[in-house]
Amino acid sequence: VLKELSRDGYLRPYGPLKREFDAAQPELDLLLDVVKGSQFLFGKLTLEGVTNKQDAALRKKWKLAPGAPFNEVLSQEFLREAAGEIEATSVATEIKLDGLSVEFIVRFQAKP
Repeated sequence: VLKELSRDGYLRPYGPLKREFDAAQPELDLLLDVVKGSQFLFGKLTLEGVTNKQDAALRKKWKLAPGAPFNEVLSQEFLREAAGEIEATSVATEIKLDGLSVEFIVRFQAKP
């Protein structure tokens, strides 16, 4: 449930889990009361440590338009795809928030 909300820009949903046991019937009910929180929108993609040619190629693969709900699942899929194309020793990400707008920053560490 929480993962699905992250597809729609809800980066900080939470859901306290409640357990209810009925002694008369040997059953345990688990109740999840989800609080969505604020919806965050995609603002900007920043790519660091890549050539201009790599930057252009990666941006063609990025699927979110500015103003769309930020989708954490798509961003992770993008990272897996990008890591396969860019020869890097490591990839780090940062989600920078400006109000309800998200800047998604990807830093590639080039191989020596």
